[in-house]
Amino acid sequence: MHDRSTWSNRLLAVAQQTLGSAPAHPQPGNFVDDMGNRLPIDEPFFATLANRAPLLDTHRSLGTDEHLWLHAGGFGHLAPPLAQLLGPMPTTAHPLLTQTPGQEMAIEVYTERLLCALHALWRLGRVTGNPEYPRRCAQSCAWIVENLQPDNATNYPWGVHVMLATSPQVGQDARLYAETLLHNCQVILGRADRRSAWILLDAGQELALPDSQQGQ
Repeated sequence: MHDRSTWSNRLLAVAQQTLGSAPAHPQPGNFVDDMGNRLPIDEPFFATLANRAPLLDTHRSLGTDEHLWLHAGGFGHLAPPLAQLLGPMPTTAHPLLTQTPGQEMAIEVYTERLLCALHALWRLGRVTGNPEYPRRCAQSCAWIVENLQPDNATNYPWGVHVMLATSPQVGQDARLYAETLLHNCQVILGRADRRSAWILLDAGQELALPDSQQGQ
């Protein structure tokens, strides 16, 4: 596998094709994608990147991935406790989010939210220094590559750096999964869309950190 600095440069280069070399983080509430749309995850994600309090919609329930991003951004007081969100530490490959019988999400939605939660938990491992979180990330990556195709997601490269960073433990399939995530986010426009570019920028920056400062 390429080393982390090479992969970091690759992710950052793709992001910069869309965002330019020194983009300013969108402020909470201001981001719209290439089609002028917003997604529920945008608020906690961009609030985390900008280090600004999120403007949450109080009329709907947030998903676990959104709650994890609130914790990652230092806004955990707006979310349930991490122990409640994550549950007991598993002993084998296991997804971060489990489907509720009778209320299953579509496979595309489930895959995307799993990868998004993975991305947030990796950051949490870095900011908290809790070694349990990168171990959970590796377990989730192992489960994902075994059970879900990357084409099931909706073309956003959430967790691409986590797949790369955990591939020594998970195996080559994690790297190949990351390759597909990176490829898929560029297919429609011939470049990364704006949301994907910000995801890649964050992923590349995380991957550029020394090992001691990353999620593991």
